[in-house]
Amino acid sequence: ALGLTHSRREGDSADEYGDQWDIMSAYDVRYFDGSGFVPPSAPYYTYGPGLNAVNMELAGWLDPGRVFVAGDSPSHSFRLRPLHRRDLPGWLAAKVKFGYEDIYFEFRMDDGWDDSINAPCILLHQRGTHPQDGRACSEIIVAHPDMADTRSDLRAGETFEVGDKLDIFGLYTRVTVREINRETQEAWVDVY
Repeated sequence: ALGLTHSRREGDSADEYGDQWDIMSAYDVRYFDGSGFVPPSAPYYTYGPGLNAVNMELAGWLDPGRVFVAGDSPSHSFRLRPLHRRDLPGWLAAKVKFGYEDIYFEFRMDDGWDDSINAPCILLHQRGTHPQDGRACSEIIVAHPDMADTRSDLRAGETFEVGDKLDIFGLYTRVTVREINRETQEAWVDVY
């Protein structure tokens, strides 16, 4: 209905619905189910989550003026607002190069469309190519590949690294979620 392909998990061509934080993985998402009590005037009782930044861009719904685009500097610090809170001032997403790939950063709160997300977090997505039809698609990056549940979300104080920092000829990136403030709905991210 939206004209988008299914969201996938990075590097996992067999996982058609691999992004639990995006509605384009509809059969395996973190959705809100209010079926226990449905107000009489409510048109829906199951919803969410919202679209991620890559899918919003593919649909033409991500305002490029609200996306922080990292320059050539080796380190960046930026503050994000929740991706779906266009009413708040500031950056709604960030785009940073990891080697040759653009990685999209988004801050997601556990409210509204994203009510069933476990906790406020930063998610990393990249634009990929669907292996079956060659169309552009969104892929979530697994931020904690060594954990039993292979979490993709980064919470306050957590770090994600790609590459080997001791390999002077290789690519290395470190992402740190410095702080998430639930009250002001702001997240501070450092990238090196």
